[in-house]
Amino acid sequence: MKNLKIVFTLAMVAMLCMPVMAQKASKKAKKALITNVTKMDAEKQKMIVDYARSLEKVDTKKALAKAYKKLSTDDRQKLMDYIAKVNAPAKLAPAAPKKPRVNMKDGVAKAKPAKPSKSKVAAPKGPMTQVEVIEATYDFGVITQGEKAQTIYKIKNVGKHPLVISKAKGSCGCTVPKWPKEAIAPGEIAEIDVVFNSRGKRGKQNKRITITANTDPVSTILTIKGEVKMPADAPKNGAKKPASPPVKE
Repeated sequence: MKNLKIVFTLAMVAMLCMPVMAQKASKKAKKALITNVTKMDAEKQKMIVDYARSLEKVDTKKALAKAYKKLSTDDRQKLMDYIAKVNAPAKLAPAAPKKPRVNMKDGVAKAKPAKPSKSKVAAPKGPMTQVEVIEATYDFGVITQGEKAQTIYKIKNVGKHPLVISKAKGSCGCTVPKWPKEAIAPGEIAEIDVVFNSRGKRGKQNKRITITANTDPVSTILTIKGEVKMPADAPKNGAKKPASPPVKE
């Protein structure tokens, strides 16, 4: 009987000590976890924190009620619109394209060549980065028709991957851009050399240069503007310039 009491007492002590021991082990593991993570770089730390949050069991009802309470009237409406968008039924797949018409000539069916489709500019392959335009608009002021205005735009790669400019195009043939063909490292600046030719132009000018690169969005817009005035000796109202009188001998 005495031995039974001793065994029972030891069992009770062990049961009381287990939560304390488990709590100490949990604190030790937590301390080791934080120590190991703080030694990593910021990007890896964020990845681990995001993963840890994804493992949490969230009470959706309480979380939504708490977030809704903190939102403004406009943001509450945005939330309701987003919920409706998420809950909307999936769109049906587009119909299959029609078969091309054929022309019968000499008893042989000849298909009409398909017209090229006007598709959106495709993003270059590779990792995406971000850019910052130091000054997106250049005003060349007032120039005389026939003169050229030139400027250099500077675009900084503020992302984490090399910037590759695949194309730069002016809104008309009078605006010609030149850009670096090699990749621009993160933190470096790319220079876009643009020349505007005022030949045949008059009045207010506003031209766009579209830069296509591995960025999101894929296109970056630059603007060159100003005014082109007519030469002082130009005829007014479209009248022809009078011919010079013949030289008397």
